[in-house]
Amino acid sequence: MHGEAHVSTAQPEAEEQAWLPRAHEHRRRSRSPEPAPEEGPQAPDRRHRVEVNRAPSAPARKHRLPRARRITRGRELRSLFQRGKRSRTAHLDVFASPSPVAHPRAGIVVPRHKHSAVERNRLKRRLREILRQSVLPRLDAAGLPLDVVVRARREAYEADFAELQRQLTEWAEKRCSRGSSSA
Repeated sequence: MHGEAHVSTAQPEAEEQAWLPRAHEHRRRSRSPEPAPEEGPQAPDRRHRVEVNRAPSAPARKHRLPRARRITRGRELRSLFQRGKRSRTAHLDVFASPSPVAHPRAGIVVPRHKHSAVERNRLKRRLREILRQSVLPRLDAAGLPLDVVVRARREAYEADFAELQRQLTEWAEKRCSRGSSSA
């Protein structure tokens, strides 16, 4: 009897340690008879879905301000503030100077002026889009390789997109009508 009791207590321990997952079971999933998602006919579709989801974002890149058209370094921005010719609009200060490269470039400076990061980023996105769509193409068409830095004043946070676009477009038109001699 003593041997029988010993064998019966050792048997459950051996069963617990000897369990191995079957080919169709996944370690972290329940023991259902469904195949794991990585196996079977779902595998090629899964990879395909990832590629399909990435494809729509690729055309969005053509709507960005190209890196070659950006002025981002603090040293360049500071030198433009010093040597550039300042023009004022109702909401913005625009500094322009001849560009060292053969095409126009743009930079944006948006001080906090006690506004939240959300408001500041919205204003930066608006100004960047206006520069990309309106100002840089006009300067390019006129053959003016200028470095342009737009600094938002406190009043710019209250202006809507159409007003900011009107002001920067008027600035670009005046600049293009003067020609490259007054850069």
